[in-house]
Amino acid sequence: MALVVGASEMAENPLVIDDPLLVEGRYIASIPFLCEYFTNGKNAEAAQSVVENGRKHAHLMLGAARIAQEVERNCGLSTTVMFSYSRSTRPQFEAAVSSSKILLLSTTLTATWQFAEKIALHAKLVNPSIIVIAGGMRVFKSYKLYLKEKEIDNFELNDTLLFSAEPFNSAVDYLIVSLYGERTVAKLINSLLKNDGQWRKLPNVSWYQRNIGNFTIPTILEEEPNDCEVDWSRIPVPPFPVPWYPVQVGQGCPFKCSFCDYAAVAPKVTRCSPESIFRTISSIPPWKDGLRRVLFTNDNLLISRTVAKEFLTELIKRDLHVVWKAFVRADTVQDEEIADLMQKSGCRLVFIGVESCEQTVLSNMSKHTTVEMIRRCVLLLLERSVLVRAALVVGFPGETRETVEATMNFFNNLPVVGALEVQPVTLVLSPLSPLSEPAQREQFGVTGMWSNWLHRTMSSIEADVFLSRMPSMLLPHLSVPYETDSIIEDVASVSSDARRNVYRIRNLLHKHQQQLSTTSTTATTISSVDPIETQLWNDLEAAVLAMITSTTSPSILPPENSRPQPIPSTTSTSNATATTIAANSNATPTVTPAPSSVSIPASSQESSATQGANVSVPTQQATGGDIQQPTTVTTTKVE
Repeated sequence: MALVVGASEMAENPLVIDDPLLVEGRYIASIPFLCEYFTNGKNAEAAQSVVENGRKHAHLMLGAARIAQEVERNCGLSTTVMFSYSRSTRPQFEAAVSSSKILLLSTTLTATWQFAEKIALHAKLVNPSIIVIAGGMRVFKSYKLYLKEKEIDNFELNDTLLFSAEPFNSAVDYLIVSLYGERTVAKLINSLLKNDGQWRKLPNVSWYQRNIGNFTIPTILEEEPNDCEVDWSRIPVPPFPVPWYPVQVGQGCPFKCSFCDYAAVAPKVTRCSPESIFRTISSIPPWKDGLRRVLFTNDNLLISRTVAKEFLTELIKRDLHVVWKAFVRADTVQDEEIADLMQKSGCRLVFIGVESCEQTVLSNMSKHTTVEMIRRCVLLLLERSVLVRAALVVGFPGETRETVEATMNFFNNLPVVGALEVQPVTLVLSPLSPLSEPAQREQFGVTGMWSNWLHRTMSSIEADVFLSRMPSMLLPHLSVPYETDSIIEDVASVSSDARRNVYRIRNLLHKHQQQLSTTSTTATTISSVDPIETQLWNDLEAAVLAMITSTTSPSILPPENSRPQPIPSTTSTSNATATTIAANSNATPTVTPAPSSVSIPASSQESSATQGANVSVPTQQATGGDIQQPTTVTTTKVE
């Protein structure tokens, strides 16, 4: 038997707002938590248990499914698939490892190589004879970084180089160094099972030399992309709270944004055959409301208007009872026809690579979009009740305090319609991105690498502090995702207007608590004496319950009798049982906020520091309508 593990760190380390609203001083007030909390007697511990039970199986991973399918088809081995590795799944992991000959690790969603090594070492401790094979994007990028290091002397590469000349310890035995390595995996396993030594001649295969302490340099042969088809009906999956099945419609991206390294890693743009895409979708088991939930994994699902129209029209024609979410570019959604097709075909959520809402920064990025394009795309989707998550990159050359303010003002001045989330991250300067090439480094005065960089208009330190202040610069009806907001909820069923109202009251409450914390020395007793906070908690409860009743499917989290139940360890990763929620006190929760002010070190163009934005929020209006536009945020100098 072979064990296939999707080595994802996302379930343990999701995107987290630095200073979220807390319930009872401990529990993050995410939407799934609040739904459990307010519908089950305000028992915070029980609500958190249910959320954690769902969080540990937060992602189905396409790479793990495809590897298992290839191994079963071409190696004659049965497989057990684990879509996550965490503290809660370790008993199932150890049981599967003890009965497996081979462990296959997919590193595509692995933030660090050390995480893959931790899994491999754990497997070796349980079963010393197990063969560990790792592949995926983390491995392939490491080979690309090795080549980049050879090209440039003294190049700062702050990452684990699997092909370094320096010796290091590894529990991994073999690496698959390919973007499309499923067929190579099968060839390697067949050779190892036959013990014929032919694996040494295979291209795209590296092995760990224990007597030397490093991996061999592989012979690279470009492999043809796979057709991406997966038969999900044959792959047992854990009892996810709401399962969104990953579907790939192609590989590669035709754009070369300066901050992104994907074009250097996957320069060839291919599209899977329509029949394989729709067979994959058809194989997805419908959820209890009869709808198939699809996450299109491409970096850019709709690479052009023509492709978008053809694909969405066919998806509607097939009538597969699908709801879906995907990553899109703003320039592909510029007219009502495409937006209508997206809505009609089942689009519920889009991640838009906005990056910035200031034209100079967008131009420096080679983004090939305009601020007006972004506005048009966002509004077209919000008006059709599609949840929009706008991704931002903070700190690209040209970024200043003023451009950060301009980006926040852009969102604040949009008409209040639908539900909009803003998801900022600081620039990570990859050595494989165009920005790291000598010409652009010289053009923008860039020094440093990864998360430690400096250019003519900003430093990574300044970008980090601006990032921490951005949530407070947004109006209350806008939101930065909380931990688990974007992981285990069902965005297919939630009314956009109701969701926006929850954001609004949650953010008003959070801001009010922050203001109180600056004037009170006893934060844990604030809620018992402050009438505005008490009213806001009551309003939040009413808004959450209204959101639940506004859903078009049964619930955001499944009812108690359909939550995770024990399943055989030979077919899945989870042994979790449902958590019983008992009624508890109806007391108002308490909040322990962090300090609301932070200093920003002076950039190369500023002589003094800046502080977070001053947004005046009329807390007394919490029970009223949405905050009206327009508004402007500004940052103030600290003398």
